Amino acid sequence: MVKFDNEFVRKLEYLYLISNRAFKGELLARHRSDKRTGGVEFSEHRDYTEGDDLRYLDWNVFARTDNLLIKKFLEEEDLHIHLLLDTSQSMDMGICNKLDRAREITAALAYIALADGDCVSLTTFDSRLRSELAPVRGRQNIFHFLRFLESVQSCGAETDLHTVCHEFITRRPRRGLVVLISDFFDPRGWQKAVDLLRIQQYKPNLIALYDSSDASPELRGDQTLVNVETGEYRLVTVNNALLSRYKRAFEKFVGELIAWCRRHGFHGAATNSRVPFDKFLLNMMERQ
Repeated sequence: MVKFDNEFVRKLEYLYLISNRAFKGELLARHRSDKRTGGVEFSEHRDYTEGDDLRYLDWNVFARTDNLLIKKFLEEEDLHIHLLLDTSQSMDMGICNKLDRAREITAALAYIALADGDCVSLTTFDSRLRSELAPVRGRQNIFHFLRFLESVQSCGAETDLHTVCHEFITRRPRRGLVVLISDFFDPRGWQKAVDLLRIQQYKPNLIALYDSSDASPELRGDQTLVNVETGEYRLVTVNNALLSRYKRAFEKFVGELIAWCRRHGFHGAATNSRVPFDKFLLNMMERQ
């Protein structure tokens, strides 16, 4: 199981510095500024979230109503980033465990967003939404995220992205960026599920993880293949022709996911779980 030690946190800080220095903090298509006013005109209030700068708390409103509200200015497009982490059974597999790598990527994205002042939440899922960290803001909350991620485990359930996305929309009416981190191995498909988010004005960004055995299984002869999420099995004879068809189908699966994101103006990326999380994210930033 992955541990988030001091060396890991130093890598997170390095990634944040690189994202700001080279890419102006625009990891995952961030949209922060409204340039209409020069950045100082008061616009409206929003609810206080743990980690907000208390200098912007409207004390007059608090004195009258006991409500904690933050002054929002036209320079700030208040971005909410919702991280959705797949903890289904198929993620808890691989020579380099996919769930471990996904937790590292999730931690890195949370750190970059929190350090940049964004409001970030984290929810795990399989056939439904599971454990959740409520939205917070501020770099100091990263250790809360890391402790949570260290405790995350797969409960052995199957993936149901449509149910998950529908449940998420119901629970999280606040629009924002939704980062889905998953292998997207849902027999019902992923596209209609993610379309639910897009239609409801969320910005879905997709990060697909796969193991070498997912992309290029080393199997030959008569095999009993078992779906680890449903328990279904199938008897097959694996030969070179079948392996070639499988590899083409897998490449098409990944290609369609990335193409869907590009077609709709979102970011999509796929990575082998053998690739270190920081190398993957640096490569992803370079492609933006």
